[in-house]
Amino acid sequence: MKSLYSALAALLFTLANPQAILGQSLDLDGYYDYVNVNTVAGEMHAVSDWAISFWVKSDLTSFDENEAYVVGINTSTGGNRVMIGVKKNGGYPVVWDIGSNTIAITGTTGLNTATWNHVVYYKSGTSAYLYLNGTYQGTNTPGYSFSNTDKW
Repeated sequence: MKSLYSALAALLFTLANPQAILGQSLDLDGYYDYVNVNTVAGEMHAVSDWAISFWVKSDLTSFDENEAYVVGINTSTGGNRVMIGVKKNGGYPVVWDIGSNTIAITGTTGLNTATWNHVVYYKSGTSAYLYLNGTYQGTNTPGYSFSNTDKW
């Protein structure tokens, strides 16, 4: 389990005080930027309850498309399973799910673009939940399952 926690720590980007390390944050411009953490796929495919947590500060005007995804879990051939991101219009957090092949959750509260925002998406049993800055944004019944060959 310790290696799972270590791997998840690299993925989650959950920080106690994001303002204190502002100069050390990742600055992704949206053009083929990614952080590869495929080492978690081998352990995550058998886990039924899990969470993804990250901090984001978005410039919504820079989005080329209607949504920008911060976290994506893809099949070994590159297809999307589940993606967590933000809508350009209003800054609402969103979850895209392969089961519905569309956005499964659209949040009800927009990001504050002037500061860092904390997004949490977690699955427990047969339901998944989305939170923004501690405020519930919505739920869905996931239509995806993980494989040990997924790309994170």
